[in-house]
Formats: sequence, structure tokens, C-alpha cells
Amino acid sequence: MAEQKRSAGFTIHIGTEEVGCVTGWELGLEANEEEISCLSDTVGNPPVIEEKYIVTSVNKTAALNGVSLFDDAGQNALFTAANTGATVSLEYRYYDGSGYDLEGQFQSFSLTGSKDQFAETFTGQFRVNELTEVSAGG
Repeated sequence: MAEQKRSAGFTIHIGTEEVGCVTGWELGLEANEEEISCLSDTVGNPPVIEEKYIVTSVNKTAALNGVSLFDDAGQNALFTAANTGATVSLEYRYYDGSGYDLEGQFQSFSLTGSKDQFAETFTGQFRVNELTEVSAGG
């Protein structure tokens, strides 16, 4: 039986400083297409046009949530980066060292808290401009 793919960590960096404690994530990819069908692209009898498409762009996003830490200057840096559109790096790794490096900007960022949680949490939607696959041991 195949081994389940488990995550080993997800970190947020601004420059070389680690600034975030990520507790959950989602990576999304969405292709944008353009139809390229011609009137001669037919199938069947009577003929009907067979639709054909090409991918014109791929939209990459990441949704993150995490916990804010007291006395952690990184949380302020994270909020400031989201507020100013600064470039942020995300590093996601599996236990074998493989994973992804993502670079981009936050599209949205919010801080929440309540007396019931006794903790401040953050959520953010992240626009991925660069997605690099990292090999095991790399």
C-alpha cells in the first residue's frame, strides 16, 4: 500500500526572515482557456462542431491560515507586507524534503480573535507569481 503524502511544514518568509506560523493551507490552480474551434472541426453525421481549446494562462493562488504569536515582530511584518503589497515567499515541504517554493503577494489578509479563542489568528489569500517545485533533498 502506498504511503500517505504528509506535510512537514509550511513557512512564510519576507526576505530571509521567517514571519508566519501556518496552521492550514490550500493551493489552487485554475486554467483560463480560449476556444480555437473552426467550422471545419466537425464530428458525426450530421456534422456538429467539436469544440477545441488552448490554455492561455494559469491562475495560481494559495489560501493560508495561522496563529499570531505574542512578542513576534514577524506578525507585524506579515501584516505590513500584506498592507503594502510586498513580495512574500512561502515554502511548503514534505517529509522527504521535496515540496514547493511560492513567491507573490497577499490579495487579502485579516486578523481575528475572540475571548473564546484566547488567541489571535490570521487568514490570507495569496497570489502566486512564481511556483517552483523542489526535489527531495533539494
